[in-house]
Amino acid sequence: MLVLLLRLILAAEFLFTALYCARDILRTKMEQMAGSARYVKNALIGFVTDFFDTLGIGCFAPTMFAWKVFGGLPKDAQGNDRDDLVPGTLNVGHTLPVITEALLFLGFVEVEPLTLLSLLAAACLGGILGAGWVSRLPVNAVRIALAFCLYATAVVVIMRQFSLGPYAGVNEALLGLHGIRLFVAVAVNFLLGVLMNLGFGLYAPCMGMLLALGMDVGAIFPIMMGSTAIQMPFSSAVFIREGKYDPKATVMLAVFGVLGVLFAYFLVKSMDITVLLYIVILVMLYTATRYLLEGLRGRKAQ
Repeated sequence: MLVLLLRLILAAEFLFTALYCARDILRTKMEQMAGSARYVKNALIGFVTDFFDTLGIGCFAPTMFAWKVFGGLPKDAQGNDRDDLVPGTLNVGHTLPVITEALLFLGFVEVEPLTLLSLLAAACLGGILGAGWVSRLPVNAVRIALAFCLYATAVVVIMRQFSLGPYAGVNEALLGLHGIRLFVAVAVNFLLGVLMNLGFGLYAPCMGMLLALGMDVGAIFPIMMGSTAIQMPFSSAVFIREGKYDPKATVMLAVFGVLGVLFAYFLVKSMDITVLLYIVILVMLYTATRYLLEGLRGRKAQ
């Protein structure tokens, strides 16, 4: 019953975002849809980034990287990319694919209702309540701290997977958390919701935290995807209302991103759960390295 209710909420958010964006484009931005030079680039970017997003890698950083390397954004009068449109285009363009991920993965593994609802609510509240003060956090220090947390978590997950050290003989694959484990998970997911306002991806830290707490790897996918999908339409509506997004890139990211999600979902669904766990570990290590390098570069630049 809870999964059905969440799916109805997500479906309503999907329709609202799609219709709100379409209405804004039809009323004020149709002239920006002319020309075809950037359509193919953004279609490919949307498909590839949301394919890997479905595996837990995230889509924001890869999309920004692809725009810098291959283009895809409009230019200003001096021929420079309109970087002021990046945050809005990322949020609005990837909202529909991310909601699609959540709709699909909510039924991937049957998660205990209390755990699922608590963690989704914590991330959503973190995103909403943290927006006012998150800008005061030292971003590069947060990046470096997250990197070391993810490295440590990956080591813990590997030790648990191979029954090493304190995990010898322990073979947990929980579908729900209780007591202190649930309290820790809710607190961390709230913090991750706060950090989403700074552009930090929730997927990899959430995966690592829940694996370290003993959850089944399949049960993590509906939690991490639902946590992001519940929140994204709110920020997207703000960018649409303010007109701070590129409609051409947004439409291509949304349409072909959804196709990338569907392709990845059926691939993940057919995977052996152990293979999926190894992919999750690689995602954590990749994300940790990215955070560490970005944090160190940012500190040198200050």
